[in-house]
Amino acid sequence: MSNFLFPEPQQSWEDNNPINILPLSSNVLNIALTGAKSELQKFLASPTALEKLDQVFDLTDQNAAHILIENSAVGIFEQIPHMQIVNDAGMNGAQGAFSEATNTIYLSDSLVRGDSLKLQEVLLEELGHKFDTLLNPGGDTPGDEGELFKDIVLGFPLSQPELLRIQTENDFGTVVIDNQVISVEQAQNSTDVTGDGKADAIVANNDGVYVRRSNGSKFLPNEKWIDIPFWGSIGTGFADVTGDGKADAIASNNDGVYVRRSDGSKFLPNEKWTDIGYSGTQGTWFADVTGDGKADAIVSNNDGVYIRRSDGSKFLPNEKWTEIGFLGTKGTWFADVTGDGKADAIVANGDGVYVRRSNGSKFLPNEKWIDIPFWGTTGTWFADVTGDGKADAIASNNDGIYIRRSDGNKFLPNEKWTDIGFLGSKAAGFGDVTGDGKADAIVSNEDGVYVRRSNGNKFLPNEKWTDIGYWGSKGTWFGDVALTGTSSTPPPPVGKYQLPYPDGKTYQVTQGNNTNVSHYDIWNRYAWDFNMREGNTVVATRGGKVISLYEGSNTTLNSITGWATYTNYVLIDHGDGTSAVYAHLKYNSVLPNVGDNISQNQPIAQSGKTGYVLGNPGDHLHYSVQMTPSYVPPGGFKNTGGYWQESLPSSFSDPGVLSKNSNGVPTYPNNYTS
Repeated sequence: MSNFLFPEPQQSWEDNNPINILPLSSNVLNIALTGAKSELQKFLASPTALEKLDQVFDLTDQNAAHILIENSAVGIFEQIPHMQIVNDAGMNGAQGAFSEATNTIYLSDSLVRGDSLKLQEVLLEELGHKFDTLLNPGGDTPGDEGELFKDIVLGFPLSQPELLRIQTENDFGTVVIDNQVISVEQAQNSTDVTGDGKADAIVANNDGVYVRRSNGSKFLPNEKWIDIPFWGSIGTGFADVTGDGKADAIASNNDGVYVRRSDGSKFLPNEKWTDIGYSGTQGTWFADVTGDGKADAIVSNNDGVYIRRSDGSKFLPNEKWTEIGFLGTKGTWFADVTGDGKADAIVANGDGVYVRRSNGSKFLPNEKWIDIPFWGTTGTWFADVTGDGKADAIASNNDGIYIRRSDGNKFLPNEKWTDIGFLGSKAAGFGDVTGDGKADAIVSNEDGVYVRRSNGNKFLPNEKWTDIGYWGSKGTWFGDVALTGTSSTPPPPVGKYQLPYPDGKTYQVTQGNNTNVSHYDIWNRYAWDFNMREGNTVVATRGGKVISLYEGSNTTLNSITGWATYTNYVLIDHGDGTSAVYAHLKYNSVLPNVGDNISQNQPIAQSGKTGYVLGNPGDHLHYSVQMTPSYVPPGGFKNTGGYWQESLPSSFSDPGVLSKNSNGVPTYPNNYTS
């Protein structure tokens, strides 16, 4: 077929680029462009390419879509526009940009001199902007269609809040070329451990814990406060458990809770504060519920909320502070909303926000503090942003941050404190980093940490507090002392699950929860890998409804790129906000269809090695309980990454598990019989 959309032959990027750059930059760009073309060809050769293009763009020209697919699928890339390297000042903060008027992709000089994989991602995003002009002539798909295109081409998982952010984002900007302003669509680039009243930035990595102190106007240079890894298999947090005004490091493991005290310049040697594991099936927190200035250990179970008070050197015996379970469908928190110095229990449900006040020895009867739903699509917090000593309700949405002040008896009417969304790609939180008693808004992005100070009535303009990205592979904190249970959906009840293989079968755990191999991010930290050879029977760990699946791949990858396209999986919704994902399944082995109801222990597929797997031969079953996607397209996600959501803690009730691990959580390298 002749290509009437792109009649002019495409020059090489060197012919289009009027700016002299170093040979190294030329090499980086060529590598990135080759990689982008390879990903495009693979993506557009997929039988679902047209459907995926329709998901990204307002597809009004079907003929253009067919031409794009047919040409690109066989390696004809005449649609790639001219490229020009621009100094960073002229890019106005953007890394890449596309102008329809000049049919040119503009790339920042620093980007082209950097990492080729990052440059490849930016190229794919700007090509998405270019393709929008072809597939939707005369229009512009709402949101940042370039970013969405890049994510789908590369198979990156997208949570529903992240998808909403992309689809509502304003991607327009300007660049300056030869003193001319050109309109473009672009790719844009608390915890007080020192005791000075200002929340510091803390990250935990595989080699230790690092702190950047706040001086009230920026985060100071990095300091290493622990020389060895320190994080908990169940959770990690930072709170003042000793009562000296400095937040201490806390790790919760299966055998107990460990504390490393802060002396203001480092975390001291490890101390064991409980002799047994202490974690809740619905969440674990550390907050001062007694009002003595020392953070106590709090766990939420189905039968109630339990407290172990801190005496400054250990956590005292367990106390039951509620007679029934207290957890919210949208989240559970502990913060002082009454201003008496004691953290109260707070839950957000579909019909409002409820509070149980602490009187220092129990949580009092339930009070409804908001009569309508109040939670944020990109996060919900409770912190004192007004400086009156009472924690306020904070909801972060794509269009801004909203506050409902606490008056000690209820949360007052909604106020909008920012006019645009304020969300970090690596972390977000609220803590008093300025030392004025008011919690500020903090986000961590790849290029640095940003702060919007609270003046008691709004969050002030954005300030950049670090010049480089600052986040931890094991966690990042800015005044958030919760370990688990603060996500928008609570973790699932323990004990409802059985191992994902038939009764009597025995398999080894080759990777458990919270490892430094691949189960360390929010998508995989509570996952397991079972050493099941290709063709072994996989059964449902719990009953539910199949809401998405894919079984059309017979491909094994040795790189994460394209994982979603080639991973066979089944996703089963349990009906309580949780789902189970079974991945790397054998080609054409899935038994149920989307919409089928499944019983516990019912065979659903065979194990395999499709998608990205580690090792050789690599076949195994990857299994995890996770949040149920808030939106599932008709027929399911198929081979896109939208089904992969935040993983949640879970455990198994099989006697073969409980005989080895009393908490029901299998661990590497043990064998377990179903």
